[in-house]
Amino acid sequence: VGGGLGLAAQAALPLSYGLAIYTLTEAVRRKLMTYGELEVLAKRMIIEGVMSIQQGDNPRIVEHKLAVFLAPAMRPSWRSAPPCRPPGNGAGRPSPTPTGCAG
Repeated sequence: VGGGLGLAAQAALPLSYGLAIYTLTEAVRRKLMTYGELEVLAKRMIIEGVMSIQQGDNPRIVEHKLAVFLAPAMRPSWRSAPPCRPPGNGAGRPSPTPTGCAG
């Protein structure tokens, strides 16, 4: 009876090593697949942007075309107010045009 238990332990050790190696390689494989998909997405966006610029599209149109590639939560919000400019014109003098910021 004792010999059978030793044989089972000897067979379980390589099996556990194999399972551990599979788990590690599966995690690496998933991470590489994710990186690969992101790289393909970035290259498609670059190609679309360059083609739009070559066609002479307005920069806002190019921005909209490229935003389609992003998930809705990551897309820029075009309905939000433009960013506030700091007061002044960079030379220490107040700007003659209003900044459009509240407060």
